[in-house]
Amino acid sequence: MVFNKAQAIIKELRKHLFRMTMLSIAFFSLQCLGSQEASVEKINGSSRTLLPLLIEELVGLRDGETVDIAVKFMGNSQVPRDNRLSEPDSLMLQIQLRFGVPTRFQSGSFRWYQKDELFQGQLTSTSVTYYGGQGGLPSMDGRFQFSITHHGHYETFIPTTEIVRPKNAISMNSERKLK
Repeated sequence: MVFNKAQAIIKELRKHLFRMTMLSIAFFSLQCLGSQEASVEKINGSSRTLLPLLIEELVGLRDGETVDIAVKFMGNSQVPRDNRLSEPDSLMLQIQLRFGVPTRFQSGSFRWYQKDELFQGQLTSTSVTYYGGQGGLPSMDGRFQFSITHHGHYETFIPTTEIVRPKNAISMNSERKLK
């Protein structure tokens, strides 16, 4: 009698384990289906608006214990835009990572040319990952945020992307030292 009861409990546990495994697989699969494209979103409370900016370039240069990365987004004039975004925009992120275990976001800034206006300020990060490039080019991914007074809060997402050496490495180092 005790043996039969134990078998019934084990059978029930197996069913629950199977259900939990299937739910976990389904949840993981849904997470993987998310957008893996670079994006810029305007955050308004709990809603987000995807802005028609496409990543054009991601370049970087290692300097001792840090790597300086420049990311350029450009407006896509083919995408319908709202009244405030009638001209192509250009958003430049300057990101500095400090090597360690793990590599960490050290500082960042943004410059956003929107219509005929320039907005600039500090950049923060909620997550960043740097892949060292053993056997190939280094790469990185992350989420970065910034705010513009009277215009709102924004978040950029950069999926795992190779960091290519800038064509003019001297100008990238000079620009960083001017800040």
